[in-house]
Amino acid sequence: MKSKCTLDGMQHIDTINLLIPKNSESSVTINIPESITTASAVDLKIKIRFMDDGKEPGVNFTPQDSWSLMTLHNWENSLGTSLTEFFELATIDNNKHIMMMMMNHRIGAINSLTIQLWSKVDD
Repeated sequence: MKSKCTLDGMQHIDTINLLIPKNSESSVTINIPESITTASAVDLKIKIRFMDDGKEPGVNFTPQDSWSLMTLHNWENSLGTSLTEFFELATIDNNKHIMMMMMNHRIGAINSLTIQLWSKVDD
C-alpha cells in the first residue's frame, strides 16, 4: 500500500534516494501517474551529475537528446546542501505543475541525493 502525504497544498508523488559517486552520472525516469495527469501517465527523464567548479551552489538544466541534464554545482558539503523552497520541475497537461524538493550531502566521494516530487493539489 502506498502512503498519501500532503505539504502546503502539494500532493506527494515520489521520493528518490540515490548514492552517486562524485564523478558519475545517474539517469532517472520518473513516472507521473494518470492519477496526477488529466490524460495518460508521463515519464520525466533526468540525468544527474555533480560539478565542483568553485561557484555558488546551484542547479541548472540543459536538454540532452530526449533527457534533461540536471547539473548540481558545488553541492559537495558533508553537512548538506538543499533547495530551500519548492522548485518547478515541469508543467504537464498545460497547467499541472510538478514541483521538486531536493537535498544532498557528500561523504568522501559519495553523494547521498534525495529528490521529492510533488504536485499542486488544486491544479
